[in-house]
Amino acid sequence: PTDIVAMLIAFAQAASAAGEPTLPAESARQARRGWAALGALIARDPEGAEAMLEPLLGLASVPDGQAIMRRPDQLLLADGAELAEHFPALADLFLDPEAPEAAALAAAGARRMSRAVSAVLVPPESERAAPALEARLHERAALIEQVVAAAGVNWDEGTLPGGVLASLEVRWAAPLAQRYRLQLADGAAAGIARPVSAWLDADRGVLYVAEGQEPPWSAIAGALARAVTGGRAASLALAIRAVLAEETTAGARRLLDELG
Repeated sequence: PTDIVAMLIAFAQAASAAGEPTLPAESARQARRGWAALGALIARDPEGAEAMLEPLLGLASVPDGQAIMRRPDQLLLADGAELAEHFPALADLFLDPEAPEAAALAAAGARRMSRAVSAVLVPPESERAAPALEARLHERAALIEQVVAAAGVNWDEGTLPGGVLASLEVRWAAPLAQRYRLQLADGAAAGIARPVSAWLDADRGVLYVAEGQEPPWSAIAGALARAVTGGRAASLALAIRAVLAEETTAGARRLLDELG
């Protein structure tokens, strides 16, 4: 490993001394192979990873997609293709998490994109109360909580505290869109705004629903399920949707009784 680390340090120093952060194509390939070799060594000796990588920490020793030298912590493992699509201008900083060099770079500070991104609401241009939707949600809050309990979900795992569904405010909004915010080593980047049908602001206790369409029960249920679980929860979302989409609260209650 000493020779590999020395090679990577030499590439970093040469690029820095030349005032040109871009490596020649062949040197970039050698650097990536070097990181891949370190990954194989770390896999055989995980306890030796810290000492092995210590000389490279904080050093611009990794070529990105344009062969520009970067510190390991400036790169991200793109563990969600749908997330990467929101940041086309940063594509050169994203690495395939299955690439041979990924394990060593992760040990040296590269983070998984899914852990560095958060979704934020684009403030709508207009919004108004949605009393009918709000009343339906409040009337069926206990049934939704029953569904959550049956799924064995702990409310503490998510961003929506238990017991607040019955007081959640519901508002129509136009346009309704979200964008992802990506936390980088040297700052943050905002992704492309994309339209959404529902958005839950758990901190403010407001559920926004896109104006101009029939109530998007699937999107509303998905927003509630994600807030309850702190992540994706397809099966829970389907159950919540079934409760909300029933024409009457009595019908929703009968449905749950039938499902047991």
